Amino acid sequence: MSGVFRVEFGLLGPLSVEAGSTPISVSAKQQRVLLAALLLNAPGVVSVEVLAELVWDGRPPTRYRAALHTAVQRLRATLGFGNAGLIRTIPPGYTIEVGDGDFDVFRFEALADRGRTAAADGDWTTAADLLRQALALWRGDALADITARTLHQRYGDALSEQRLQVLTARIEADLRLGRHEELIGELTRLIAEHRLWERFYGQLMLALYRAGRVSDALAVYQRLRRTLADELGTDPAPEVQVLHRQILQSERLDPGREPAEEPSGAPVAAPLVPAQLPAGPRHFVGRARELKALDALLDRRVAGRPGTVTVAAIDGSAGVGKTAFALHWAHQAASRFPDGQLYVNLRGFDPTGQPLRPSDALRTFFAALDFPPARIPGTLEAQAGLYRSLLAGKRMLVVLDNARDADQVRSLLPASPGCLVLVTSRRRLTGLIATEGAHRLPLDLLSPGEARELLAGQLGAEPVERDPDAAAALVEACARLPLALTIAAAYSACNPQKPLAAIARQLREAGLNTFATGDPATDIRTVFSWSYATLPAGAQRTFRFLGLHPGPDITLPAAAALTDTDPATVDGHLEHLVQAQLLTEEAPGRYAFHDLLRAYATEQARARDNPIDWHGALRRIFDFYLSTAREAQSMLRPSIDCLIPPSPPRPDVVPEPFTDTRQAWAWFEAEHKVLLGVVTMAARTGFDVHTWQVAWTLVTFFERRGHWHDLAVVQRTALDTAQRSGDLAGQAHAHHMLGRLYARRGDHEKAGDHFGASLEQFRQLGDVVGQALGHHTFAEVHERAGRDRKAVAHAEQALELFSSAGHEIGKAQARSALGWYRSRLGDRQARQDCEWAVRRLAELGDKPGEAEAWARLGAVHHDAGQYPEAARCFRRAAGLFRQLGARYCEAATLMKLGDAQQATGDRPAARESWRGALSLLDDLGHPDAEQVRERLSPVAVRGVPA
Repeated sequence: MSGVFRVEFGLLGPLSVEAGSTPISVSAKQQRVLLAALLLNAPGVVSVEVLAELVWDGRPPTRYRAALHTAVQRLRATLGFGNAGLIRTIPPGYTIEVGDGDFDVFRFEALADRGRTAAADGDWTTAADLLRQALALWRGDALADITARTLHQRYGDALSEQRLQVLTARIEADLRLGRHEELIGELTRLIAEHRLWERFYGQLMLALYRAGRVSDALAVYQRLRRTLADELGTDPAPEVQVLHRQILQSERLDPGREPAEEPSGAPVAAPLVPAQLPAGPRHFVGRARELKALDALLDRRVAGRPGTVTVAAIDGSAGVGKTAFALHWAHQAASRFPDGQLYVNLRGFDPTGQPLRPSDALRTFFAALDFPPARIPGTLEAQAGLYRSLLAGKRMLVVLDNARDADQVRSLLPASPGCLVLVTSRRRLTGLIATEGAHRLPLDLLSPGEARELLAGQLGAEPVERDPDAAAALVEACARLPLALTIAAAYSACNPQKPLAAIARQLREAGLNTFATGDPATDIRTVFSWSYATLPAGAQRTFRFLGLHPGPDITLPAAAALTDTDPATVDGHLEHLVQAQLLTEEAPGRYAFHDLLRAYATEQARARDNPIDWHGALRRIFDFYLSTAREAQSMLRPSIDCLIPPSPPRPDVVPEPFTDTRQAWAWFEAEHKVLLGVVTMAARTGFDVHTWQVAWTLVTFFERRGHWHDLAVVQRTALDTAQRSGDLAGQAHAHHMLGRLYARRGDHEKAGDHFGASLEQFRQLGDVVGQALGHHTFAEVHERAGRDRKAVAHAEQALELFSSAGHEIGKAQARSALGWYRSRLGDRQARQDCEWAVRRLAELGDKPGEAEAWARLGAVHHDAGQYPEAARCFRRAAGLFRQLGARYCEAATLMKLGDAQQATGDRPAARESWRGALSLLDDLGHPDAEQVRERLSPVAVRGVPA
């Protein structure tokens, strides 16, 4: 240790520095940030680039090296002559010498680790004492007088979360020691301060229950449930739900028993283990140093601090093999991550200029983790919090491929030290290195030997060994760039009559030797042009037009529409492109570009085809997706929900045919991302009518699958586009759909605003059916809000308008709804309305409407005390909903069926219906499942056993 006196540092509160018993004042803001950055990275060396980002809060000066050198000198002077040597210069930056006992963060972590070890050994008294000592080191908020936002994001938040975890562990130890009475006051304060920290709620529930305050414990659970629903749109964690059920069932939860255990014999679903990694490269060579560096990171991950995650930022020029490298290592290391692997292509450098949004990337992860889309929160912040919660305590590998910048990545980082994240990007992600502590791993060109080995792997050893000089010339002509070598090898394989020397000479003459300039993107374009030139003219045109496609992948029918070519011909063109490695068949019948190839195809289209051709291609592809989506939508809901004006038929566009709802569902699922791209690109390129009409065709699919976020995005895009162009029909339909969305969320005021605007615009258009549809849906909003008389008024208007328009399905649905609303007001004629609607909708073949009508008729019978009749109606409705695949509607109806059966005294049948509803709701992850559990609990049936 340098200096005359031992120097102690503290950051668990305001910055403190003491030499012996004498405090040292570090008053300059910049020096406090610099000292904190060095301490929080000790004993490691912090690079000059990262320090500059931290000290100047993400905005370092132009000459930051000189400025940082000056700042370090001043900090050394502040620490005093005898202590100046604590800060050492070690390339590529600086480090600070600090002993394990001389920094409060180190002491806190050491005590916390010892406390956790004691807890794991069952020594709860020692655990509670050590964890209490660790918490006593905190003098306030971490980095309390350090104002740098970047430093707080990287370290302060993680330290604060560590503090909460240690506090949680200390309370757990006290609960194990039977100190529940004295913890109630502390935990009550803690849940007020940390409204979303579920562990505190569970601990308070347990403490109250052990103190004999059962009703108070249950009230705490309901408070947590409401808070999570309002803030995040989610339910309590499974372990808290289990504790709630145990309290309801009066189980023994004494200090010697783990409270969050499932009752014996309860079925436990096997957790889903995602395995999203795409296939690794067939021929991978070299990168031994980089692979070893990742292996070292993997080993260090085990010792990571709580609340932090190990991140490797892999950067390099286009075509250098970043993705291949990441996937090769990921497959090798997959077994070290027993909870699975997540992968997403962030499309950071997509030629359309539309990188994948973090919220969309998170949604792909939620799907892989089997998290129900209906429960995903609406804001990015809440989604990121949910994602971190789902990965908490897990050992998972996350690959974020092709990132544009650090901002695109931050929301996708878990907080579990058991996880490891690989990020690839063409940019050096200095911001991610500074704020998240990412480890930079740059990839350079292959060595000559590695490049030759890659070429031999692609071509086979024989041609390379037969003419090693020509192989060396080809390697140098390709600048040892993996992507260029792969394309050159593909060309050689397709032209076996050409010797390697001739191919190398051709590349040099084409200008590929300019790879030596250090700008491989330009040279790759030359290689693409050479490969493109080998294609037949028809395949060349197909390649160019594929660059205009709005989605991440394309099918044969869509490619035929885009290129105005018959399917058999375009199928041959696609095969040529696949063979030339200019296109990949990622799944049977679905083709995709590498992003560089897409950029090149777009450039070629702009260079060789005129704007009239581009416009025609875009119109054809938008027409194709609109007409096909309309066909699929009509299969799913052939009634009032798909009333959009038909577009003029185009003989050059043939939509995909569907024979049943299964095919329609499958098409929507497969084209989900493409259709989102269609709405975005149509809006950006001036195809305003296509924008709102495609958005409208997605309504039933998004609603029944619970994709509320996507529904909101496309409808807002539709509304913005229609307002920009003055399209009243587009505005009316988009307002109507947004009104339905807000009504579903319970925001009746916003729903009313949108419905009001929609109705006025339908009136201006003279669209009677549109007005009727608006009143029909507006009535539902009033009914949900308890405004039954207003619901009746709007339903009567809907019925009158549908009748005047001669719209029989709409008329029958409106009369069904009107009967239900009237029954709530005590109208004895209401049942006849519902019965007429059931018969009429069956005659018209509108099964969704018929199912809803049976459910409404059942509700009318139930309210009248006619329970056997109600059960008969609910049973018929549930069967129809089951045929339609409307799983939530089926579950809601089964719940009502069980209520009717219980009212008749048939409790076994009621419980069977409720169990069916619970199975569906649990599968959907819907919050209504808790209502069914309460019906099934022994308490709900007054002690009658299950």
